[in-house]
Amino acid sequence: MKSRSFLLKAGGSLAAIAASMPLAYGASLIEEVVVTAQKRSESVQDVPISVSAFDASALEARQIDAFADLQFSVPNVSFSKGNFSGSNFQIRGIGTLLTASSGDSGVAMHVNDVYLQSPRLFETEYYDMAQVEILRGPQGTLFGRNSTGGAVNLKTAKPVLGEVSGSAEREGYTNNVTTGNNIDGREQYSLRGSFRWEASDATTIDLMASIFDEDSSRSRSQKQLCKQDPSGVLGCLPTEVATESINPNATLGRLFASNLVLGAFGVPQLGAFNVFEPVADSNPDDYRDIAARFDPEYNAEEQLFTATIEHAWNNDYTSTLILASQETEVFSRMDYNGTAGDSGEGVIPAGFCGLFSAACQYFGTQDGGPLWFSTIPDANVSLGAHGGEFVLDDTASARDISSADSEQWSAELRLQSTFDGPFNFLVSAYYLDFETENDYVVQASGLDYGNVVLGSLGALGAGALDPTTAFASGGTPHFISETDFYGLESMAIFGEAYYDVSETVKVTLGLRYSNDKKSLRDRQVPLLSGALQITGLDGSTTFIGNDGSATPVSTITELLTAATAAGNYDGDPSTPGAQLYRDDSQDFDAVTGRFVVDWTPDLSFTDDTLIYASYSLGFKAGGLNPPVDSALFGNTPGTFDNEEIDAFEIGTKNTLLDGRLQANINAFFYDYGDLQIGKIVNRTSLNENTDAEIYGVEGEFIFAPNEKWVFNASISSLKTELGDTETVDPRDPAQGRQDLTLLKDPLSTANCAVAWGGNGPLSANLPFVAAVAGAGGFYLPTGTDLGPFSAGSLAGASLAATPGVADSAIGSCAAVEGVLASGAFPRWPVHALLR
Repeated sequence: MKSRSFLLKAGGSLAAIAASMPLAYGASLIEEVVVTAQKRSESVQDVPISVSAFDASALEARQIDAFADLQFSVPNVSFSKGNFSGSNFQIRGIGTLLTASSGDSGVAMHVNDVYLQSPRLFETEYYDMAQVEILRGPQGTLFGRNSTGGAVNLKTAKPVLGEVSGSAEREGYTNNVTTGNNIDGREQYSLRGSFRWEASDATTIDLMASIFDEDSSRSRSQKQLCKQDPSGVLGCLPTEVATESINPNATLGRLFASNLVLGAFGVPQLGAFNVFEPVADSNPDDYRDIAARFDPEYNAEEQLFTATIEHAWNNDYTSTLILASQETEVFSRMDYNGTAGDSGEGVIPAGFCGLFSAACQYFGTQDGGPLWFSTIPDANVSLGAHGGEFVLDDTASARDISSADSEQWSAELRLQSTFDGPFNFLVSAYYLDFETENDYVVQASGLDYGNVVLGSLGALGAGALDPTTAFASGGTPHFISETDFYGLESMAIFGEAYYDVSETVKVTLGLRYSNDKKSLRDRQVPLLSGALQITGLDGSTTFIGNDGSATPVSTITELLTAATAAGNYDGDPSTPGAQLYRDDSQDFDAVTGRFVVDWTPDLSFTDDTLIYASYSLGFKAGGLNPPVDSALFGNTPGTFDNEEIDAFEIGTKNTLLDGRLQANINAFFYDYGDLQIGKIVNRTSLNENTDAEIYGVEGEFIFAPNEKWVFNASISSLKTELGDTETVDPRDPAQGRQDLTLLKDPLSTANCAVAWGGNGPLSANLPFVAAVAGAGGFYLPTGTDLGPFSAGSLAGASLAATPGVADSAIGSCAAVEGVLASGAFPRWPVHALLR
């Protein structure tokens, strides 16, 4: 499958302020911009790299307060916030394309030449900044950590004497109509102290310490837009975007406690939700209004320390030692869908408390009363509602938690020549040690309720429960993706050599050797781990194993430890035996480099001109996929490969009209081998490799006709094309095909795209759709006819496999596949099934 996209971004402004590169206000000529993009001070117009730079005055004049603002001033740059703790800063379409703890960004972020594996891009605000540099294209022979898309380097101010501090507190600008509170406010402080010591005429020591803390009500993702899918197969239709509520019937948190799923177990009357009733729209139309059941929480901390020691040796060499350490934490919690359920939904059904009186007594509810709902922040260790940490709620409440703790330290030793002759060089050795742990958790009232119903039914059937004194649950009460440890040890030797072939021609050759060792200890805890835990009215919980063992537990860690020992849980299905976690490590290495030729001709129609051509071989280390259920994804490899790029670029930088006009233009072509891409399928993150091509042109122009006016513009064109690859779009699995029907497996909430032989019109599919609907399954016919879902129930539903043969119950996508393959529809045999 090939995919193509086209992006044209152009921006311009007219103001007597700094342009896309720093200007002196009131000057008739454009001020020279000095950068250190090649680890030495030189004019940006002399650097044979696509680079944009802003000093403190330019940042203020162009209102660049954070990373997100750079996309409005730099060509082919974009910024977006992910749904987890990270963000995606892209240069020429390359950024953070993976969902994996062991994945690296394609754009390397630096502060004072220090690479940060876990930068706080979402929180960072610029102050006390000497300069911000954005280098486009692969960077590996000048920076400690290589990157395939580009690099950003923040230069903090270096004082003669002094200390700088800043703080921010602002009111929220989004209204949560459910709680009546304003959210998205900021309450944070940041302190930065800088110290410079000139130990001798040849030695300078720069120290910087930065502390950041935030405790805010802002959301890590924006208002969700949706055209509600009335069928409940998809939460939102792929046909358009609107301000409507997501259909919760598409989520496991709703289905798990519904009459549909519980009907499959013979007790539809115990369903807390009726998925066959229409879902009202509670999403406000105003983009500044949301209807979330809970106000978001966002907490972040960072401590960053850098030390740079520079020494000049007899005017021929300069050595630089850069030491740094960083610690960072982030915790965020928010409403899962951002749209509140209707009041009165999700009540305890009639007869529940008569059947499970201990559960109602424990949670303090009754028939017709609200559901219990886990609220604990440390879901990876606590039993949640079953451990007494819950609230009561009468809606389809759901929230997710994303948290991460990271620390790193790094060292770089650089030796750079300062010869007067045509030859110079730079060589560096680099070491990075990085460790992190992170969790992503989904909590929902439906998960808590369904767990108790199914667990108690199972315990009753096994004769292991007195429902008047205790209740049971079938496993963990929420979904957890936990990285207990991820470690990165990176080492590299790199450098560049420069040779002036003549007064106007220079050649640059760069080489790099990289070695990354990645170690991972993680697990994805399923909602049903096969564990049966019984909780008494005194709050004590006992795990009952398949081997007959009975183990007191008080945390999920204890529960899973007991379940692993009893054979009920396996954190690593790919390894023989039962494991509490998956442990793995991999090494990745490569040799890369770049070659550049630049020419500074003396042209009659320009003041200064630089013409350059470059080739770069870029590299980004591979990594380890999150834990994968081998039963669902048997052919998925545990690792993804190195990413490599052949990057070609030609460009020219020109100063014209006696210094009143700058015109910089470049064209580039990227040939990617094994581009790393990620996706989420069935609650599992999968990362894989594919080939790709990216090409485009960029232009940056500054015109200062007189001392009062400055015109600036940046124009970019970007085209991308993926190589042969296959994937499923979770928002539109059928891709508009008339020969596909979407089915939902309510037990796992997996979607199936089922096709029949032939390529007839949509009307030819109607008998097939009617048969599936009659069997009680969710369905969504493709094309323009988006019909309603069936009003039947899965309980007792059957579909004749062949005439004269016993009926076959449809309980899952696999069962539907089996029914169809057995000849239930002899005129439309299945030829494809995607899950």
